[in-house]
Formats: sequence, structure tokens, C-alpha cells
Amino acid sequence: MEKFCTHPERPEREVSSRDFVTAFQFTYDYSAHIMDLGPTGFVDVDVATMTFTSEFIIDLTDFYIWMQDFRLTNMGNLNIRFRGNVLVDWLTNIFVNIITTVFRNTITTVVSNGVHDFIQATLDDMNGRLRGRALSEQEAAVLIENLKKMLTH
Repeated sequence: MEKFCTHPERPEREVSSRDFVTAFQFTYDYSAHIMDLGPTGFVDVDVATMTFTSEFIIDLTDFYIWMQDFRLTNMGNLNIRFRGNVLVDWLTNIFVNIITTVFRNTITTVVSNGVHDFIQATLDDMNGRLRGRALSEQEAAVLIENLKKMLTH
């Protein structure tokens, strides 16, 4: 949803979005050594259907972007599997499954806050680069189009 805010001195565009990521996967290699002893292996993380809402305001006079809101509202099936260490993987996976079930809301909040902070830092950097620099219409159009793509795909 997009809408123009009508303010006589500052024309702004508000971009609100409710989107989702259907699948998110990554693998993390780990090593926990103390005095050259300890397990090594890797962790597979799969998340199905993360849903988030976001709201941004773009000042059309200087093209600064402000994040009004970002929230991860739902994290689908979260599956974390330790692999690579036959001796302890089975016990670790049982423990991790219990922890992810019990602390599901806390995990969602921590991930949401981390993504929020990353987006805010990126916008702060972008706004800092724009400060005192005039944008051409073409640069502004590309900036707005890239923001739309980021929020809708």
C-alpha cells in the first residue's frame, strides 16, 4: 500500500508492506575447542514462511528514508539440526528441538530486532550519503523503485 501524505512544506510518500519469505536456509560450521579438544560440525537451519510488516516514509524533497515500523510477525516451521559429530548430535538435536519449541516467541523477537537494526543501519548510511548532496530525478526514481522491489519481492 502506498499513499502520499499531503504536507505543504514536505511532500512525502509512505510505503507500507506486508510480505513474506517462503523459505530461508543456511548452514553454519562450528568448532568448540578447549585445549584442542571438542566437537566440530555444522548446523542446518531451515525456516518456512516468515511474515513481516514494514512501513517507510520517503521525503520527496531530499529523498531521505525513515523506517516507521518493521516487525517479523510470524516465523513458520523452524528446524535446527546439528550434524557432523555422531557422538553428540542426537542428544544436541533433542535439546535444541525442545528449546526452539519453548522459546519460539523469544527467537522470533530476537530475529525481528536483528533485522530491524540491520535495516535501520543501512538507511542511516544511505541518508548520511545523501546529506548535502542533490539527487537527480533519475537517481531518485531508481532509489524509489529499488525500495519498492525490496518491499514487494
